[in-house]
Amino acid sequence: KHERTQQAATQARERAEQASGAAESAAARVRGMRGDVDRFASASFRQGSTVGSISAYLGAESATEMLERSSLLNAISDDQLSVLDRMRAALDKRRASQREATAALREASSNEQAAESAKTEAQRAFGAAKAKKQEAQSEIDRLSAATAQVSTGGAAKPAEGELTSEYGARWGTVHYGIDIANSIGTPIHSTLPGEVIDAGPASGFGMWVRVQHSDGLISVYGHIDQATVSVGQQVAVGEQIATMGNRGQSTGPHLHFEIHENGNKIDPLPWLRSRGVDI
Repeated sequence: KHERTQQAATQARERAEQASGAAESAAARVRGMRGDVDRFASASFRQGSTVGSISAYLGAESATEMLERSSLLNAISDDQLSVLDRMRAALDKRRASQREATAALREASSNEQAAESAKTEAQRAFGAAKAKKQEAQSEIDRLSAATAQVSTGGAAKPAEGELTSEYGARWGTVHYGIDIANSIGTPIHSTLPGEVIDAGPASGFGMWVRVQHSDGLISVYGHIDQATVSVGQQVAVGEQIATMGNRGQSTGPHLHFEIHENGNKIDPLPWLRSRGVDI
């Protein structure tokens, strides 16, 4: 649209230049004919048109010469009228050319304004499209961060980080899960699809999320900083359910992850590995 209006403005300016040139040519012709009129007027003023005509008649020596002088005077008068007519026509053409030039300039100005408006609108539309693209990319990035990669076994890694403690005996007690250390706020994901059965305070863990899965398994996510789901909510495999924290009886920011199978706390590492998930 901007290119079309810009082209129309250029064409209108070309027409304006042509009309202006025609007006100047007409003005030159008018100036030339004004010289002729001035000469006729000067001659008439010196002689007086009527007196000159009478003198011409009286100076004739015969009837034949008088007729010849009469024809000559009529021709001169006709020539004067012809000059005036041409001058009048040239003036009319000059005025018409000036009007055409003015109209063409107005059209050019209008088209240039339209072209500028179209350019502004195109820039605004481009900016809006760019903002939409950035917004869409931000949403894609957010969803990517909120969804863990699902393994071929249909499970997802509960969190990214370093495995700092495994399942088994520890400090004279039994550690019933694995610890994955990372910074506070690291996303925590549901390892399988299921229903949230706990999301909030928990003794020893400070805060936790528990998810009931369809095969009777329960996954536990302890020491979280914040839960991003609520009780009763259905979650997909890999969906973010919390952020890593350092709440409760904790030695540093980490996720304590457990798997309960038929009420028994089993070692999560072989369970995850059997589903294609490596920690």
